[in-house]
Amino acid sequence: MAKNEAKVKEKKPKTTEEIYTKIYGMIEEAKSNSSTWAEKANDFYNLRMRNKKPKNFPFPGCSNLRLPTIETYLRKAKSSLLALFTNVKPRMMVIPQGGQDLQNANNVEKFLDWIVDVKIKLLNKLIITTDTMLQHGVGIMKVIWRMEENQYKEKIDIKDLSVEEVTALFDPNIPDEALLQFAIKKFNVDTSETVMAENIENITKAIAELRNGETKVEVSLKDEIYNCADVVPCDPTYVYVPTDGGIDIQDLAWIAHEYFERYDCLKYKAENDVIDKSALEDVDYFAGLDLQDEKNVNFTKDMREGIERINNPSNMVRVIDMYCYYDLDGDKVNEKCHFLLAPDFSVILKKQRLENDSQKFPFVRFATEIMDNRWFSARGYPEHLEDMSKEIDAQHNQKLDSQTIRNAPIFTFRSGIVNPKLVKFIPGQGIPVPGTTPLNDAIQIMNNNNPGIEFSYEREELMLKTTIQEYLGQMDYSVQSMINKRQPRTLGEVQMQSQAANMVFSLDAAMYAQSLTEVFTQILELCQQYMPERIYTLVVGQDGVQPLNISRDEIQGKYHIYCRGNDINSNPQLRAQKAFARVQVLLNPQTMQIGVVTPMNAFEVLKNYLQSDGELAWQAMITPPQPPPPPAPPIKLAMDDLEDGEKAQVLQRMGIQPDIRGRQLKSQSITQEKSVEQESKKVDNLTKIVDAIGGLDESEEGEIGGNEELGG
Repeated sequence: MAKNEAKVKEKKPKTTEEIYTKIYGMIEEAKSNSSTWAEKANDFYNLRMRNKKPKNFPFPGCSNLRLPTIETYLRKAKSSLLALFTNVKPRMMVIPQGGQDLQNANNVEKFLDWIVDVKIKLLNKLIITTDTMLQHGVGIMKVIWRMEENQYKEKIDIKDLSVEEVTALFDPNIPDEALLQFAIKKFNVDTSETVMAENIENITKAIAELRNGETKVEVSLKDEIYNCADVVPCDPTYVYVPTDGGIDIQDLAWIAHEYFERYDCLKYKAENDVIDKSALEDVDYFAGLDLQDEKNVNFTKDMREGIERINNPSNMVRVIDMYCYYDLDGDKVNEKCHFLLAPDFSVILKKQRLENDSQKFPFVRFATEIMDNRWFSARGYPEHLEDMSKEIDAQHNQKLDSQTIRNAPIFTFRSGIVNPKLVKFIPGQGIPVPGTTPLNDAIQIMNNNNPGIEFSYEREELMLKTTIQEYLGQMDYSVQSMINKRQPRTLGEVQMQSQAANMVFSLDAAMYAQSLTEVFTQILELCQQYMPERIYTLVVGQDGVQPLNISRDEIQGKYHIYCRGNDINSNPQLRAQKAFARVQVLLNPQTMQIGVVTPMNAFEVLKNYLQSDGELAWQAMITPPQPPPPPAPPIKLAMDDLEDGEKAQVLQRMGIQPDIRGRQLKSQSITQEKSVEQESKKVDNLTKIVDAIGGLDESEEGEIGGNEELGG
């Protein structure tokens, strides 16, 4: 019996305190193991932002500048990567799988563009994530389903209603359903799926109270502010994973995101049963919560911006959103679970199985490079360019210090003859020398001029910038020719360098597009599970404003999503050049004459060129060609109805050479046949005449014989 009881105790699920201790211990261990990485991230942020220490070498007041080398190349890379999202529409190519309808896939493409542009407003969040990725080497996006409502009270007074409305209210022949529809229209009640049931229930109660004699009624109503997928950019220094984790988020044992959330938002979630209401009772915001962390990048950001965040003006609460494998139900099988912790109060606000049908951890990782299957292996641009940026700054500062020294030269003077306090490089100054002492013997400027030193500094900077250009794959058109250092590069050199840079950058663009594809995939998977029953809206496509009417059932199924943007079609200049080249190749007299390019093909070519050039009013510039008229029905000619000359013309057009001799013989035979036929007709006619005369004679003889009988 004791053994059985022990087994039963082992199967019991752990208490909330035990769960919190275990999972928060995992997070604290990951923080400790990655603290050095976080400190390095802070150092590289200082390097990018050009935060510098005082410098007094080689002399006080020497040059202490930091050029924006890292920021320049980072901004170039950021704009090039974001072009994959901004410069191509539709942004994703949706390919149906398993016999899905292709038209539904096209609607899904428009739907995803509308979601990220109108609802999520993904551009700003993607800019933050891309900048974070280029800074730290890793950028994280969290894809969630967000719901937000606005609750308000509507006061209904009988005195504010018109006579017709009051009459209808107390008319027993008008049902409550009709009054309900009227009230929804009059007070503009939101009938979205998430709030419709509660709003209808409250309005129905208010109508019943008014019909029972109440003169004033207060109705509690809700408006749906947001009910859609959303994307949250995450600071990688606040995203914790096991230090032995790889680059694939779905293969991690757990992942956690630490952030601050307003206490009012947590309270609203508790009222709507999103988090545990009883656990929130132990949570409150600290009025003196210090949001600054001297060991973190955020503290450096506060110092750069000149602010302090020590009084918690927004009533923030520190929370940790954690996704991990855990055995919640005590069946000794670890399932994917979702926890929401309040570490300052040691409570769990939410614990449940992972609610997404896809069973994916809702995070997407962006990286600047892939060197190994290690989470912290990627390097950001400041780490890549650290040595070269410092060397460029050193060369530039040395050049300025050299110019300063030459503009304020050092004097050698004879002690006791010249007062050293008077030796200053001031225009118009005179230095008195006593007696007949030779001037050259009394004071002389040291010769520290080096004519080639300026060029040596510039040459060193040029070599460093050229190395950066080849290293990152970002063109720097200010770099001069490697053959003749004093002249700009030729067109051929620029084109060759641009091709080499594109080869390097294309790999970065492919990795970025893959992560962006995963973001869109998770957005679609959430919409398949949680979106409203039907959405009707207007979207902007290549052919102007188009209606989009799509339901949740129509987007169900398996789809493969691919990012359309790449390092070529996302560049508007290259796209316009290629479109113009297509116009020149296709719209030439030869292709038009031989029929390879039809008028409709020419219209599509011009349309593509105008759209690639970014022209929005292309419809006012070109018009689709009218379809050609249908061919006339063929005329059927009866050869018997034609004369000989007409028959000869028809045969010649058909390519048949006329047989003159045969036609003569045939004509003679026809003439003979007609003459014989005419002779036979004449004989027949004479025979008929003779027969007719013989018949008359017989009738006359018969009449004479009859008369003789009557006379006898």
